[in-house]
Amino acid sequence: MHFRKQISTLYLIEVIFNVAFFILCGLADLKDFSRIEIIDYSYKISVIDFSSFSILRVGLLSIVYLCGISRPLWPTILLSLATLILVISKAVFFFGYSPIDFFFKDIIIVTNFIFAIFEWYVVHVANRRAHRKEDHTKFVPNVSEMDPQEKKKLIESSNKSRFNNKKSKRFYENYTLRATSPDSKFATWINYRFFNPSKDKNSISAEIFAIISDLENDEKTVVRQFFRQDQLDISQEKFDISIQENKMSSNGAYGKIEENGEAFDGSSDNEPLINEFNSENNQNEITWDISFTSTQVPLSLYEEEHYARSVPKQLKMISICPSPRCDFGGSLSSNYFGELEIDGWIGSQSHSWGSGYPTDRFFGQVCQFDSREKNTLEIVSTTVELGCLTKKLFLMVLRYEEKEIKLNSVYRGSHAKSEITFGNVFNWRFQTESNVALFEGLLSAPRDSFITIPLLNNTNTKNNNDNSTTRHLLLTQKATCTLKIVEKGTEKVDIIKANEKCFFEIITDEFSFNEIEEI
Repeated sequence: MHFRKQISTLYLIEVIFNVAFFILCGLADLKDFSRIEIIDYSYKISVIDFSSFSILRVGLLSIVYLCGISRPLWPTILLSLATLILVISKAVFFFGYSPIDFFFKDIIIVTNFIFAIFEWYVVHVANRRAHRKEDHTKFVPNVSEMDPQEKKKLIESSNKSRFNNKKSKRFYENYTLRATSPDSKFATWINYRFFNPSKDKNSISAEIFAIISDLENDEKTVVRQFFRQDQLDISQEKFDISIQENKMSSNGAYGKIEENGEAFDGSSDNEPLINEFNSENNQNEITWDISFTSTQVPLSLYEEEHYARSVPKQLKMISICPSPRCDFGGSLSSNYFGELEIDGWIGSQSHSWGSGYPTDRFFGQVCQFDSREKNTLEIVSTTVELGCLTKKLFLMVLRYEEKEIKLNSVYRGSHAKSEITFGNVFNWRFQTESNVALFEGLLSAPRDSFITIPLLNNTNTKNNNDNSTTRHLLLTQKATCTLKIVEKGTEKVDIIKANEKCFFEIITDEFSFNEIEEI
């Protein structure tokens, strides 16, 4: 049974016991057990005493429910203190009353003490088991040997939209294509995004980002176009997204968007990306007609339980990669680069959703390592908010030598190391471990290769018209990743690398590259 289910069970037991206790006290009253003054006094004190400690324990369980997801030690400390307070108070009551009085108080003493010990044990053991469970390592199914219908069903299920336009709540959902040419010269990033930044059902809208990058010459064309709610059509039955005439499904994507550039290039000190590679009237335009075939089964970066329910408020947004490694074909064109043929491009198709964009979120993806075509990697560093407290988490899922290694539990994530440094080169160093191996990595990219896009984020506001927050998406497809794997016991070392073809994404509140501080 999962840790949170254990806590829910304790809540239920508390409620049942409270109800049963007060029923028994009511029956005792009916039988006139309160005729003796000292017994009546003892009875009243017992009820008050039991009630106060029940409320105390329920409150502590609430704290444990929150804090336990970040620190396995916290539940032990809290419940131990509660037990100690309970025992001391009971001892005081015991020595302060006569044996006749204790006849009515001993039931309260024993039951409260047993419940406190029981809760401490359950929370402590369940939490330890939940967080120190064996790491998930499994063989990755060979897609070429899978039944086509089974493969399609898996991808369709991972791409099922979580968006519900009938509910009045803040919500963001993204479908993204990323691809890089075999020679790592060109790359594209296309994002279909629809969202409701407030609790007003009439504020639903959509937008599409499209980027074409010449990675050799650091030239980019960026287009962003907004759409109204009536131009949005989302299928709840299958993977089929339509934003006006722009489509995305399991078969591919096609569309055309145009606008004046509003994105920002890191090399130009955040000046609007309007320069020599746009047409005379400064009108950006990108057209795409892309097909993609997944060569791997879906990859879940977060724990499976998060996908079966609403996104935890502490995480704000989660993601899944229905196609972590895709073969792309088709064509791509812009008014600056002209038409580009897509043949043998490698990339991914991913899906993310949630109530908003978290602060200081870093994401990395490697669809193919050099000389290790089947190896893929996804990593994320995010901030979990627990009331006024925050906790950094680092999660990693690696597909290595036909095995999938998941280091994405909250326990592993809170004990992993992750450090970002900013300068002429953005460096993300990370370290985590499983039961059998140690993983050390570096994801880095030149500052000038990043593009900055403002993202409206109203998740912390009560009014959509006031105090809206703008977070900024920094992304590049020119990152280099080096991963060192040290096998425990044998100390065998393997180093794998992907050179200038990795995806690196940063979401931050900071606007200027110069203002971003070291984390």
